[in-house]
Amino acid sequence: MKNVVLSLVALAGLAAVASAAPVSLTPNSGFGVNGWLAPVAGSTLGTSNNERSFAYNPATGNLIVASRTGGNSLKTYSGATGAQVGTLNLGSGVVTGGTFQINQVGATRDGQIFVGNLQTDTRTNNIKIYRWSNESAAVDSTPWANTTVASPVGAVALRMGDSMDVTGSGTDARVVMGHGNNLAIGGYTIFQAGGVKTSVTTFSPALTGSRFRLGLTFGANANEVYGKVSSDSLYGTSYVDGNSVGTRLSTAIALTSGGESQMDYANIGGAPILAVLDQNNSTLRVYNLTDPNNPVLLASANATSGTLASNANGSGSVQFGAIDHANQTATIYAMATNQGISSYTFVVPAPGSAALLALGGLVATRRRR
Repeated sequence: MKNVVLSLVALAGLAAVASAAPVSLTPNSGFGVNGWLAPVAGSTLGTSNNERSFAYNPATGNLIVASRTGGNSLKTYSGATGAQVGTLNLGSGVVTGGTFQINQVGATRDGQIFVGNLQTDTRTNNIKIYRWSNESAAVDSTPWANTTVASPVGAVALRMGDSMDVTGSGTDARVVMGHGNNLAIGGYTIFQAGGVKTSVTTFSPALTGSRFRLGLTFGANANEVYGKVSSDSLYGTSYVDGNSVGTRLSTAIALTSGGESQMDYANIGGAPILAVLDQNNSTLRVYNLTDPNNPVLLASANATSGTLASNANGSGSVQFGAIDHANQTATIYAMATNQGISSYTFVVPAPGSAALLALGGLVATRRRR
């Protein structure tokens, strides 16, 4: 009888887990209109391929959009409402050089802001990364990083600046940029304080091609990088500081759609979560990445409406906003170029604690038999 009671308790625990609130991804109605800050032609969030990146600033809760419409600018928008609230100070004569002088933007958890240029051949043209200590400060008088980067295949030009992510804080901040130009040997370059760089260009097992050109993110720590380009698979890697050889964490993993590229990673109450944007239609999909070889689709949503302008360059951004670990919720922002910015609330149940307790009860009854 004791075993029967224990089994019933365990089954009740599993039933409770099964009946718990499901995973959800819901547009935030207070942001823009029904969760969508729609693009406006000719504005600094427009439809002319000039806005290819934004960042979420944890120190202020604002979004920072890098725009080239009417000249270079970095506009700040309220992460709660989508209203424009300010502009970063670009200084005078500091931001110079590049195919695009500004393109990708990221922010650290202590509010530092990093902006990278775009170069189509970094072998002879410097990739530059600019730094602001906070939203109210002017850009640092000299670039945080200012250097050429050798191509892993020598004679082929190395394009950088289409993808970027930022992690860390203080002097431990670091930036990663993906390698492009359809190289036979791809990879990414890590930048650290003082412009110190490490290009990770070979992997074990081997990984060829420009797998990190359009979308990449730091993973569980500053030495993990995930990447994907359109019509290709997701790849997870790790690297050792100062070493050009990285380790593959996963095989080639197909996601839901070939259009998925831009991404961001977060740990939400113990659950490793990857949010990925479909650059073709602004659909956001969220995956559990407990097993990097088997991402599990948890939810998808699309807050946009009507006919969207084409995102011909396949660019954009995904950013986790505020995360409430206790309640297993997070805000996620997504932007496909020319298609505006969307804001969502993501809810994920706790990672299996009740289920494990229930299963533990079942195991215990079996052991006593």
